[in-house]
Amino acid sequence: ADLDWFLYHESNLSSWVARGYTVNNPEAGSYNATATGRYYLWVDGYNGATSGYTLSVSGGLAKFTNSGPEKSDRIIPEVFSLGQNYPNPFNPTTSIQVAVPEKALVTLEIYDITGRKIQTLLNDEQEPGVYTVSWDGTNQFGEKVSSGIYFYRMAAGKFIQTRRMMLLK
Repeated sequence: ADLDWFLYHESNLSSWVARGYTVNNPEAGSYNATATGRYYLWVDGYNGATSGYTLSVSGGLAKFTNSGPEKSDRIIPEVFSLGQNYPNPFNPTTSIQVAVPEKALVTLEIYDITGRKIQTLLNDEQEPGVYTVSWDGTNQFGEKVSSGIYFYRMAAGKFIQTRRMMLLK
């Protein structure tokens, strides 16, 4: 199952720890990370297992969240694909869906109309599954970008696809 969250406001978040567990293995796994950006994703890899999660964050407006058991019924796609963002046009946030049929290093980057890279949304090895990634219209420095046409590009192995989106203010 996936555990993902998005910070709607800038904060002084310094780090986070996600811990996954299954009914048969209460110490299944954990991931610690320094907080960077506003969107976070952790994939536990326990496909089809009854599992639960704890997420703790520190710094800024930190709070602790604990979820109970839930069944992970992950959809495994047959091919790599990059979905059209929704909504499009958007303001202030849009969602982009990526499909990963096999474990792979996946990058998802945003470019402006001149081809200059604006933001990297995803640059990690991903397990098979379908993922939704949000973009809040900011650049790599957290600054809001201007209205206009932007391109987003997914690369995974030999698969490369680019789509267009529009930010309206």
